[in-house]
Amino acid sequence: MNGVADTSLSPSVSSANASDSEAGIVTGISALTATVFAQVAKAGNTFVSGCEFDSSGHCVIHNHDRQSSPASRTVDNGGGAQQNDVNGMAQPDRSQDGGNAEGAGNNAQMELSVEGEALLKSVEELRLSPYDDQTGQNISTWVRGATIGYGHLISKSEWPIYKNGITADQADALFAADVAPFVDSVNEAISVSLLQNQFDAAVMLAYNIGISGFSSSSAVSLINDPQTSTPYSNLESAWKAWNRSQGSVNQGLVNRRKAEWDVYSNATYEKW
Repeated sequence: MNGVADTSLSPSVSSANASDSEAGIVTGISALTATVFAQVAKAGNTFVSGCEFDSSGHCVIHNHDRQSSPASRTVDNGGGAQQNDVNGMAQPDRSQDGGNAEGAGNNAQMELSVEGEALLKSVEELRLSPYDDQTGQNISTWVRGATIGYGHLISKSEWPIYKNGITADQADALFAADVAPFVDSVNEAISVSLLQNQFDAAVMLAYNIGISGFSSSSAVSLINDPQTSTPYSNLESAWKAWNRSQGSVNQGLVNRRKAEWDVYSNATYEKW
């Protein structure tokens, strides 16, 4: 699937409901087109809580939403609310560069490559029937974490659309609608030049941890300025810190972070 709060809460998965008027734009899966998929994907925000961990072992909570752009999020750090933003970022340490793709300027709008899309789809795995993201089991009624296609989280109001499953072509259309905001969010959050493989890896990370989680992460801070102060010694450590689900280290996430890092650091597009 698709300031800092100092807390001991375990990560969890939840879905926010879309409005009835927006979610009701279609009455069945047969009516879905790429345009409708895009509308449905924007009908509501999906929230996923996740953790980085600071040097004291405390969970750093981010609110992950699938919005069209990485908005600043307000979190409580124990002393009042503060805003996370992604402005004012410096130039990168080019020793982090990898691969041989042509770099793009920080004002250029990059796109996910064919190789990046193929790997992300492979990692997400195609499921044409709804399933529980936490267990991997098919479901016949909506649950938090209900998922379909290539990691699309199903909000409760979307359930009537997806409950009977989708086709492979519909899954492709849904993926295209889902991934577009994450491509935009990486373009907005990263203020320095990236190679294509680095951009692809960043989109893959954002797609998994959410737009707000990505935009306010230590990984983004270190991409933009390797000298910035974070709880991590380097970018690789910050990247791979996103490895927990339900409060525990998850091997699937460990594998996923390694695959993303291999793409970022040496342009190796391989699933584990």
